[in-house]
Amino acid sequence: MNVNFFESLDVDPSNTNIWIKFKPGMDCKPNLHEGCLKKLSRDCDDELSVRYFQLNADYLLYRKSEDVKTITSALSVPFARLVLPEQDGTELMSSNIIKDKFAIKLCLKNRFSLLFAQNEQEYKSWIEALTKVTIRTDFHTRFTVNRIIGSGAFANVYEAVERASSTKYAVKGFSKNILSEEDKGKKGLWNEISIVRRLDHHNLLRLHEVHETKNSIYLLMDIIEGGDLSKLVVDNNKSGLKESDCISILVGVLRGLDSLSKKKIVHRDLKPSNIMLRKTRDITPDDVVIVDFGLASHAHSTNLIYKRCGTPGFIAPEIIKSRESEMINVISPKSDVFGAGVILYYMMFGKNPFELADATADQIIKRNMEAKIDLSENQTKKYSTDLVEVLKSMLVPNPENRPTAASLMQAKPLNQWFRKEKNVEIDDIPSEICSLSTMVQTIPSFDKHPGFGVTRLNTSTNSRGFLSTETDSPPLLPVKRPIQKNLYKQSLLRSKACSKDQRDESPEIYHGSPMLNSTKTQSMEKDSTASLETNSNSFKGAEFLSDCETPEIPTHAKKISIFCNPSFPFSRQRMNTVGALHKDS
Repeated sequence: MNVNFFESLDVDPSNTNIWIKFKPGMDCKPNLHEGCLKKLSRDCDDELSVRYFQLNADYLLYRKSEDVKTITSALSVPFARLVLPEQDGTELMSSNIIKDKFAIKLCLKNRFSLLFAQNEQEYKSWIEALTKVTIRTDFHTRFTVNRIIGSGAFANVYEAVERASSTKYAVKGFSKNILSEEDKGKKGLWNEISIVRRLDHHNLLRLHEVHETKNSIYLLMDIIEGGDLSKLVVDNNKSGLKESDCISILVGVLRGLDSLSKKKIVHRDLKPSNIMLRKTRDITPDDVVIVDFGLASHAHSTNLIYKRCGTPGFIAPEIIKSRESEMINVISPKSDVFGAGVILYYMMFGKNPFELADATADQIIKRNMEAKIDLSENQTKKYSTDLVEVLKSMLVPNPENRPTAASLMQAKPLNQWFRKEKNVEIDDIPSEICSLSTMVQTIPSFDKHPGFGVTRLNTSTNSRGFLSTETDSPPLLPVKRPIQKNLYKQSLLRSKACSKDQRDESPEIYHGSPMLNSTKTQSMEKDSTASLETNSNSFKGAEFLSDCETPEIPTHAKKISIFCNPSFPFSRQRMNTVGALHKDS
């Protein structure tokens, strides 16, 4: 299989050759790796010639030798598949083609190019570098899937172990059939992959590998053990976290946002369920991880897949007020600062500031846009004045008066972590931070923005789902999470998944959540938890764990609970992925 799933998204597919003529600019990005590889000689099919190659995020560049500085040709790597004939059990090639050991096969445009490392050390170095920018094919050869730990409309998340190192990972699996059928499904997933591949920060989700198999796409990421932020707040009886935990978690979020800002990336869907924790006691900023970049985009991008989108109650007012034609000038890193401000409010008071009992999604959006919040002394007496001032500044409706993530980390009381860790890099810190409370403003009423009412919520929005394995204690009932109970009450949860009977009969991999129609949704308003009994005999949904075999389910995985956590776009349906990667012990 030399044709790749994402190749149809190639913006310049006109050239059918795998190697193309070098053009200025192809070498502008930093090299990830460079060195010698052997390739078949043009003059003799049986002879291997040593040539020099440079790898960056976009191209594998070819030179005749290290001494020759002229680059003659290039191979585009983002859509290329990396096949290792000696290791991938699904790849069978004639011995007449494999001329030497340490073979590396790159597939693109229904063609392939064979290269050979000179020794094992160079082979491992090239594989490590190529894995960061290409799509691998040896998932089932290298990994053992233990159990399912998350489920959504378009993806499931599994705990997998690398056989060679015994390292645990979270693996997000997508059905290629479902992605192809869903509007913008393939494009949305590729956007997420492209963005997360650029991230390299302790407070941001790390993507280690991308795999393609016959039926599926797999994303290999860190597994995060502590659960999401909303669970921590609920476990604290919704009374608000102590100030030190609020500060630590907020600093971790701001560090991640500052790193995104430097790369001109906007997350656009910050909320408690997208903030994961490595541990839940003695929390430091290093324990915080921002996940789920399914709606992320580049700031001021002219090619947005999803325009006016996000989760009601966490969206920056400028996003809600703007028309789709204005989005290019609206989406900025300061939009994420507002979402982080709502998260801080949620940590302090155990609820969303724009949520009311039995409020509809439209009512929440209206309050969200107006951003009028009661932060009187009676409401905030549990916390220091400095932290309340930070909160007020983050929830300023006008983005021009809203601080950046970098400036917030320099403000009291967050700067205590900046002083503790001198290696933290913060750009564009203002020389003097004024009183943040003076930045709080209000915006005109909802009635003065009639244009917003034209675009309404898509009530058939896909949902996110998280699964937790029950052990000695009963599973957490998501219905207890105050932010979910009313915020998503009006949603209809759906997926393009087939029925259970269809899954049992179909050999195709299935990565969707069970179909939830409007009738089932009514019952889920009372209890948003559905149960799925599993054992080694009845785990019929397990065929999606492997293209070639069904792994055994551990005996401790007796019962799994599904919590649906929808995210609403305003005018465009989004391909919703499972962003929270966690394992409840």
